[in-house]
Amino acid sequence: MREALTFLAGLLVAALLAALLGPGFVDWREYRPHFEQRIGAALGVETRVAGEIGLRLLPSPRLVLGQVRLGSGESGASSASVETLTAELALAPLARGEFRLVEAEADGLTLNLVVDEAGAIALPARQGTGLPSETAIDRLAIRRAAVIWREPGKAAQMLAPISVDVSAVSLHGPWRVEGEIAGSSVRFVTGAVEADGRLRTKVSVTGEQTQFGFDGSLILPAAESKVRPALEGGFTIAPGGAVSLAGRVSGDSRRLDFSALAVEIAGGAARLEGEGSFNPGAVRAAFSSKHAGSMPMR
Repeated sequence: MREALTFLAGLLVAALLAALLGPGFVDWREYRPHFEQRIGAALGVETRVAGEIGLRLLPSPRLVLGQVRLGSGESGASSASVETLTAELALAPLARGEFRLVEAEADGLTLNLVVDEAGAIALPARQGTGLPSETAIDRLAIRRAAVIWREPGKAAQMLAPISVDVSAVSLHGPWRVEGEIAGSSVRFVTGAVEADGRLRTKVSVTGEQTQFGFDGSLILPAAESKVRPALEGGFTIAPGGAVSLAGRVSGDSRRLDFSALAVEIAGGAARLEGEGSFNPGAVRAAFSSKHAGSMPMR
């Protein structure tokens, strides 16, 4: 932390000199290795900046980076790339050794998630200490983004376009994500991460013909090189028309178990209850009915 603040202080002096000597006097690209090193240490992953570098220190620090790569992408690890990354920090917290992102934008973000045979996401190699967990995010705008899911022996799956606004009280949460994903309106709200890695979560997705809701927990077990996210909670799906589905779900990317399933037709005119499981990897499902009933329609 002390080294990062010392580096920022040095940049402040350079910016003041640039203001005195004339616009464009300082070519920030000459500081590229320093930016890459400090940003990599702050984010905790290898960082490369191949494009432009712009810096404004007053009235608040604002950094613009072009063609940013996070993570090496080697050895089958996940990585990310951003066409243009802009970040503005609050000056007063920075003077106290704290980080608060006032306004940030990741335009043209591509997140490559590499998954092994067991369904665990391979994380990029860690370097540095990373940002303090108390770091707050007032607003992070993610635009023209895509998430690519890669598994061995299978075609890559892409989720796009993504355009969302993200905010967080701290890196441990609570988090709020709102915007559009693949043409659907999305609202994602969490609590703070608990000691066992649980993240209380509420999700609502509204598309042209389908509505989805989830109220439960994401489970993010602590890991150094891999993480296998899981979930459990209640859900509702209304695919349009007169059919709705509700129940509870638990599992991960390799197996989802469903219980207390209830399918209602025509607002309860007919109801089917049961349980089941779904294997996303093998695209295989198994369901059993416990009770079926009907109500007279008038």
